[in-house]
Amino acid sequence: MKEMTISYTSLDDIIETGNKALFEALGPIGYARFFAHFSPGTGDYTAEREELLQGYTMESLKEELKKIREQNPGRYVDAETI
Repeated sequence: MKEMTISYTSLDDIIETGNKALFEALGPIGYARFFAHFSPGTGDYTAEREELLQGYTMESLKEELKKIREQNPGRYVDAETI
């Protein structure tokens, strides 16, 4: 392993050096896949989930899934058979 001496003067320098190191180590495809995997996303997942699921119970969701499976035979695997 080669010895490396780097002095950072700002957060921008750290980010630039890190990006270069990742790009060199992973190549362009790996670099893109890395950032696609670790991107933080946007919005407030908890608030969105609460709004989306408002009025549902576990039993009502199970019934909805049962209806979908019945309407689409053979499309979904029953978790109990795995």
